Amino acid sequence: MKAVILPSADTESLAPLTTWVPEFLLPIANKPIVEHLVELLARHGIRHIVMVLKHMPYETEEYFGDGSRWGVRFSYSLQGSYGGPADSLRRIETMLGEVFMCLPADMVTDLDISNFVDAHCRNFGDVTIAESAAEGGPPAVRAVEGEELERMGTLPFILNRNALSLLARDGYSTDLAHVF
Repeated sequence: MKAVILPSADTESLAPLTTWVPEFLLPIANKPIVEHLVELLARHGIRHIVMVLKHMPYETEEYFGDGSRWGVRFSYSLQGSYGGPADSLRRIETMLGEVFMCLPADMVTDLDISNFVDAHCRNFGDVTIAESAAEGGPPAVRAVEGEELERMGTLPFILNRNALSLLARDGYSTDLAHVF
């Protein structure tokens, strides 16, 4: 499975921090925020990561290089304008596999990626979105309504390739998603 790391929709909300530092390289606990995601993905066996870059892309690509330092392989997509997850994924469709995971670049998490992938495979849906379990209980899988799907850019999600056309139609589809 490939992972796609998506930029935030509004880097200006992170100003003045993003005046001099790309959002992917903003430091959290003495390392770039996206490096935490890369390490998490690598620990769970995700070996190909696509980074969608829009803000100060060259600095990010220079820092991460080919990914060999983390035991992964990076591909990059420079997108001068960012129209959200659906638009961005359609632009890089040829770089994606049958099933792929998307994570927002500004997220710090300890999500169990392996369980998330297993939940997606067990539920046979086209889209699975990760959210925190309520009150320490096990994560639930349920249908997602339209407004919840609009949060896909702010939550980790797994998408089957054939769902890209559904996302293109009116922005999102409400009939094929689950929450993990």
